[in-house]
Amino acid sequence: VLRAVGAAVALPWLEAMQPLSALAVTPKRPKLRVGYLYFPNGVAKGGWEPEKVGGDGELLKLNKWMKDLEPFKEDILIARNIWTPRGNGHGAGTATWLTGGSYSGSRVSAGGASVDQIIARQVGKDTMLPSLDMSMKGEGYFSNSLPRNTISWVGEKLPATRDTNPRTIYDRMFRKASDGVTDKGVIDLVNGQAKSLKRRVGRIDQQKIDEYLESLRAVERRMEFAEKQADKSALGQVKGVEFKRP
Repeated sequence: VLRAVGAAVALPWLEAMQPLSALAVTPKRPKLRVGYLYFPNGVAKGGWEPEKVGGDGELLKLNKWMKDLEPFKEDILIARNIWTPRGNGHGAGTATWLTGGSYSGSRVSAGGASVDQIIARQVGKDTMLPSLDMSMKGEGYFSNSLPRNTISWVGEKLPATRDTNPRTIYDRMFRKASDGVTDKGVIDLVNGQAKSLKRRVGRIDQQKIDEYLESLRAVERRMEFAEKQADKSALGQVKGVEFKRP
């Protein structure tokens, strides 16, 4: 981990992290991660239909929409015919997507905790953030509708707090609480440590560090650009930018 006042950046696995005595030993498995992506109106028919499937269900050939997943097809399992009559349709379908329960508008209940939060309780203790709940900002008549904008539930009647601001999400992942306030980006704050580390590792690790930090810097640039554009059009409104429906 690269650390500085107000920032901490976890590094990807580097060859230098593995002791010589462990080279012949099976490497330790990375921390378990799970993610759920919600498409409120589904995807185009056939989007998840592979072109060719083997007799035991293995994916032999993916379709054009899935082509970017080609390197991982041996690890992909596509489930079919999943349906729950308890949360069928409209806001109830969104609210109970990960709970499998029944939604009650009068009691503001999703029927139980969502599966992502249940998993977070078990494996989240091993990570800096047990759960990261992100969402786009709703617009129009239902923009403030709880069931239509919530898929993660800590408990039956307690929705998980969702983030719609990319800057807030980024800061939660990489910034530490600090008394001082700085406008510097996270990468600028840990740059000195990164340079020091690169002098002590091999060429492959140096390249990996550069690529990783540059990918984070690219995210910072995009957020800065989006915030500047938001400032230009805000006309006195609250500063910032949020994930919005395209």
